[in-house]
Amino acid sequence: MQMMLSLVQRPGWYSLLIVSVSRHTLNTSSTFSHRASLSTEANNIAPERIGTKSWDTLYASKVDCVRGSRTGRLLQYDPKSDEVQVLATGFHFANGISVDKDEKWVIFGETFTLRIQKYDIAIGTVHAVVDGGLPGYPDGLDCAWNGVTSMDSTLCYAVMPSSIIPIMKLAKAIPHPFDMVFRSLLLGLPKSIAPPVKPYGGIAVFDPLDSSGSVEFIQDPKGKDIGMLTGVTVHDNKLYLGSLKNDFIAVYDLDPASRAVSGLDA
Repeated sequence: MQMMLSLVQRPGWYSLLIVSVSRHTLNTSSTFSHRASLSTEANNIAPERIGTKSWDTLYASKVDCVRGSRTGRLLQYDPKSDEVQVLATGFHFANGISVDKDEKWVIFGETFTLRIQKYDIAIGTVHAVVDGGLPGYPDGLDCAWNGVTSMDSTLCYAVMPSSIIPIMKLAKAIPHPFDMVFRSLLLGLPKSIAPPVKPYGGIAVFDPLDSSGSVEFIQDPKGKDIGMLTGVTVHDNKLYLGSLKNDFIAVYDLDPASRAVSGLDA
């Protein structure tokens, strides 16, 4: 399924992806009914400060993409004890996260391996529900659990702010450890000529209960109407799409009948 992305502009509105920035980059969190909070930690790179109100998390992600280290973690914070427990480690930029309605498992993105991971809360295991094959890097993620929307389905949506950067395809093709020489050269480039984000607007749609790993896509392939999507929330049969860069919230209607009436079907 490929459809052009539609949007409703709300000037002056911004979506927030980062909920906390301290020594490392923390991404969107999900909260259990007993008030413990789950979060992904993307990497161990401290983002640069921009003025007094923001941080350059985008450049930190580029550095992590180039260096190829798997320092991302899945964390659980207990506000009662004020302690953080590390649930899983070894991810190349752990990202958007969602907990199922029965609180049995967690879905989260692993951006630079092009994977969507599933963590079983009871037994503490991780396996990929989407193992590569995405046209872009998965970022923010949310799920519409069965019964949450009017559609009888359990689907998750991962937004992709950029298609695959060509120079990183080359880096992955070089055998290890020779690729580290190439990566070191890229890391030595001035910030002003770091590999740019490739214009793209995309959403990966998948069923976390489907063992086949099937994925469908909603996309603006060239990012002409909308791009740089980094956050998504499912509500009332709609996807609300945010960004670190855009000054609007995009809205995509999941109801095929509504799209047909408004002429949004491809």
